[in-house]
Amino acid sequence: MIHDRQDGDADVQYLAGIPAGWIIVPLEGKITAISNRIGSLLNEKRPIPGIVLTTMFADNAPDIEVRFSDEEGLWSPLIIDVLKERKVQEARIGVGSLANLFRNSEGSVTYTTLDRVRKAFPQAQFDSAADILWRVKLVHSTDEIAVLEKATEVSEAGVQAMIETARPGSVHRDVWLKMYSAMVQASGERPWRLSISTRGSGNASFGFPLDDVFAAGQILGQECSGSVLGYGSQVNHSVLLGSPAPADWSAAGQYCLDLFHDLMDRVAPGKSVKEFCDYCGEKLKARGVARPGGVLIHSGGLADLPRCGPGRTEGGDDLVFQAGMVFDLKPSVPVKQTPTPAEFGDSIVVTDKGARRLGKRKMELITLGA
Repeated sequence: MIHDRQDGDADVQYLAGIPAGWIIVPLEGKITAISNRIGSLLNEKRPIPGIVLTTMFADNAPDIEVRFSDEEGLWSPLIIDVLKERKVQEARIGVGSLANLFRNSEGSVTYTTLDRVRKAFPQAQFDSAADILWRVKLVHSTDEIAVLEKATEVSEAGVQAMIETARPGSVHRDVWLKMYSAMVQASGERPWRLSISTRGSGNASFGFPLDDVFAAGQILGQECSGSVLGYGSQVNHSVLLGSPAPADWSAAGQYCLDLFHDLMDRVAPGKSVKEFCDYCGEKLKARGVARPGGVLIHSGGLADLPRCGPGRTEGGDDLVFQAGMVFDLKPSVPVKQTPTPAEFGDSIVVTDKGARRLGKRKMELITLGA
């Protein structure tokens, strides 16, 4: 199986924990990571082309070796060399991010690289390994869950910075930068995502700081996802800025909070994700939402796992909850006569007994600058 780098180096990072360009995983023998970046971190001089580095992983991953490409972005010669060493001239070879990825159905493999590799192995069969990978990555180990719990703590540091700085009259950019800075200081890593908005759902600003000035009576939503060791974990906590509040804010906000806890109680291993999302859709219809949609389940991790909601079943209708899954559970309830809905979400882990929140903040209605 071979994997190229995609958004967030998800495949390579998961399998090797390093920022390599490609990684080759044989059925037997050492995993080989191919990189042109690590050497510059280890030596002042550029490493010898093709050199095998094993000491970097001697303590933690003795089954991984790193080889350096001859020049930046030249992957195919070393990929071909390693595959020849593994004697896979007529094998079936899985390629990560080749096709049928979530939200990227045509994949992200470099055409030139794969074309050269295919021509070097005309008798081999190359297939997408996307389905195998996402199913394995969907269930997290105890260590990964601990990392995601820390990432949730970082996300909540961003929410706390928002609570301390957002007021009527404050500038979107200033609040965003305070949140971003708090998250970086909490983990030392760039957040996976930070988007705040009073114009619509929390993602309406597409992750950019804007020059908008917040007005009294607006609802401020957000997608706040800190990062620890490259793993992201999102939380959401709509707040009211000043007064007077929209007439429907209190009812919609409390409905969303109650729905969050109701849904938490329905999470259990073996239960259908589709039926879970459909139930949320029915609850939203009961409050007058004509066409429920959006993302209710936003998988935590490396940003390449399923995102599901009413009418949206990434991963297929047969997807069920499994112990070890971690995701942001984020119901969204429209607030009448306002563009911004009530959104309350927290990252949760599926356990043998149900679900457990990773966040620690109190889930409640908050007014800032009243």
